Formats: sequence, structure tokens, C-alpha cells
Amino acid sequence: MRVIALLVFLFLPLQTSALSCNDVCRIKKVEPRFLKRGLAERDGDKLFIAVHGKTLVFTDDQKACAASDANKCVLYVLIANVPQSHSLVVEKFSNLEGSDSYLIDAITGRQTELSGMPVFSPDGQEMLITQMSNEIDNNIEIWQREADTAKLEWAHPFKQSYVEDHNLREMYEARVAGWSGDHISLALSSGDKKYHWTGGLTHDAAGWHLTAKSPPGLLP
Repeated sequence: MRVIALLVFLFLPLQTSALSCNDVCRIKKVEPRFLKRGLAERDGDKLFIAVHGKTLVFTDDQKACAASDANKCVLYVLIANVPQSHSLVVEKFSNLEGSDSYLIDAITGRQTELSGMPVFSPDGQEMLITQMSNEIDNNIEIWQREADTAKLEWAHPFKQSYVEDHNLREMYEARVAGWSGDHISLALSSGDKKYHWTGGLTHDAAGWHLTAKSPPGLLP
């Protein structure tokens, strides 16, 4: 049995949707805990990541966001710094919508694009992602760190959720509520936040197994 415990990280509602300024600002308020002098620093609209003898620079255009210029509005936020696996994650917000996330290896500087905001295991070797881009097919993924990059270990398709739960009319939102051993507890809710239930992911020799079906009679 693999032993994985929960890394306290960003337990935000993870569902692809337009973000209000308050949502983005709330995420940016968490960024300082992940900054580290000489590795990850912010100076105003610029986020600096120093890796592999060079400095990566991510530049916000807050003026364009304030002017509702969808073509130029972009914000970058450091949302994870996991020394155990030399992992940094930068989230890109375009027009106040969460879009791309980049896993950056703190040693080599290699960047791997992820499908959403990850929650890491304490050793930093695994990530669970439930915020997805509209351009992909999965609503939940588990990634595994591999050398200076990461690979997709397991995925659950959006369409499979509707097959498993015929009461769903829209995709549920999910967040990690706990991660202990081979079990991940999930807090699930309807898109309008009116209905809530629990689910989970378990791992065995056959792989990962998801339980996310709403209780009978809960959804209208």
C-alpha cells in the first residue's frame, strides 16, 4: 500500500468557470506563502522564478484587466512551492478566467502544462487536479511527478460522470477534503452550490476508483 497524506494547500472550489475579481484577488493573497528569496519573488506586476541559472519572468497586465480588454488581460499567480519534489506551480488567468497552469521544476526549470490547479501529496510526487480547461475531456485527474516533469497517471472523463449519475444536469464541483493513505476524500456540490454530498478516490492494485454519485433524491 502506498502511503500518501494530505499536503495542506489550496482547498478552493475547483471547477472551470469565469472568475470574479474577488476570486482572483483571493488566490493572489495566498501567493506570499509560496514566495522564497532567491527562488520565487514578486515585484509589483512581475513574478520572478530563478531556476537553472536563468530567471523566468511572468508579467501581469492589470491595466488591461481593469479596462476589460479580454485580448490582453492576463495575471500570473504562484499557487504552489513544494520543496519535497522541487515543484513550483504558476497559474495563468486570462480575462479573469483560470486557464493554464505550469509545473516548473525548481532545479532544471523545465515547464509542464497542467490541466488545472493541483493539490499535492506531502512528498510532492502526486497531484490531484479537479479544475479543468474547456479544451480537455476530463473532470478529475491524478498526475505523477517523473524526473523534472509530470505524467498523467489516471483520468476520469466528464461524460463518464453523467453515465454514473443520471441525476446530474450539470457538472459537479469538487474539492479535496482529506487525503490519507490510499483514500482521498472529496467534497462535491452542484454548480449553484445548493446541493452538497461527499465522495472519494481509492487506490488499489487495479488503480484508482472514483465514487462521486449523488445520494438518491438529493438532486431535483
